[in-house]
Amino acid sequence: MLAFLTALATLSGCASSKEPPKALSIVFASDLHHLSPEMTDYGENFMDIIKHGDGKVTHYTTEITKAFVSQILSVSPDAVVLSGDITLNGDATSHEELAVMLAPLVEAGIGVYVIPGNHDVDGTAYIFSGEDILPIDAVTIPEFAEIYDGLGYSSAFSRDESSLSYTAKLNEDLWLLMIDVNGNDAKSIITENTLSWAKKQLEKAKKAGATVIGVSHQNLLVHSSRFQFGYQMVMAEDLIALYKKYGVKTHFSGHLHIQHIQEESGITDIASSCIAVSPSQYGVLSIASDRSMSYQTYPVDVSAWASQNGVTDENLLNFAQYSADFFDYTTEYKTIARLESDTLPEEDREEMKAFAIEANRRYFDGTLSIFLNFGSGLALWKKNLPDSSYISYIESMAQESPRDMNRWPWE
Repeated sequence: MLAFLTALATLSGCASSKEPPKALSIVFASDLHHLSPEMTDYGENFMDIIKHGDGKVTHYTTEITKAFVSQILSVSPDAVVLSGDITLNGDATSHEELAVMLAPLVEAGIGVYVIPGNHDVDGTAYIFSGEDILPIDAVTIPEFAEIYDGLGYSSAFSRDESSLSYTAKLNEDLWLLMIDVNGNDAKSIITENTLSWAKKQLEKAKKAGATVIGVSHQNLLVHSSRFQFGYQMVMAEDLIALYKKYGVKTHFSGHLHIQHIQEESGITDIASSCIAVSPSQYGVLSIASDRSMSYQTYPVDVSAWASQNGVTDENLLNFAQYSADFFDYTTEYKTIARLESDTLPEEDREEMKAFAIEANRRYFDGTLSIFLNFGSGLALWKKNLPDSSYISYIESMAQESPRDMNRWPWE
């Protein structure tokens, strides 16, 4: 399979430098968090863990990925970029299975480019069996590069020796700078070695007159006052300085699980939401012949895929509703403990819970700008539970600019 993918990637090649710039489309998705069915028994303990987690429908990542691949084949973009945390915790079986599921994209002539996230390499993975959670080793950095050889690494124009970063040419005029801050010893840090390598790539791009799009798992810019440390890559300011010097305007990341767009100093960082969380969406970057760009998200239609493939699982046949309810349940579970007070009026309790559920859902799917109940809901929390730590989370949402995070550029 690896040799086959490598051959396909080589055959796809790059456009001639003599050709005029062509319109392109690139699909960006992040945080698949795929877990192979071989790594879990889907038992009561496993389901209890994910139901009380962060809203990922981990028990359906295989189906989401297959539906995603099927949908992308019908869209037929020029490239697909997966910005890390492509597995739940980095086990080899899940990685190898994912590479096989992505192979039809390469076979169809669509370039696929992956980088690892903090869940993907050099850590501890787990097998879920009954009441047991059995630790095993995650894949090593060299193993990751080998598994995904035909999904970015074999077609790389240049590779960083100190990390899993690489440069890929979509054509002579458009390059991807894939910045890895997880496949190194430092973890979450863009090291001096990688910065030096990145600078050389940007110098080459400038000489070639190519437009560069940056990609990382951790964020380049700070997207929220609440989500800074552990979310923005360490030493990001050094990469930002390079971007400013060499005119890089657009960067894609993930990690937050929240669909969010941040602009600062002429640089736009688009954080793709977690595809394993409702509404399981990906983004399409459209690049016109004059190199102007526009971006829009689309949900993966898991239900259509399930119907077309004779699946009988009602959860999959009604997946949009099921995954939304699953996510809302995790929010409700976390909220209930804060609302358990005999002094709270029942009407207020229910309104506060409904507010928290809707606000959180819209925050994650990028539609917070159309949430009309913000003032009254926040006021109710402050009145009834003024000392709750949850208020700072709500206030961080309230600080958001009223913009649609599913489309860019903003008008």
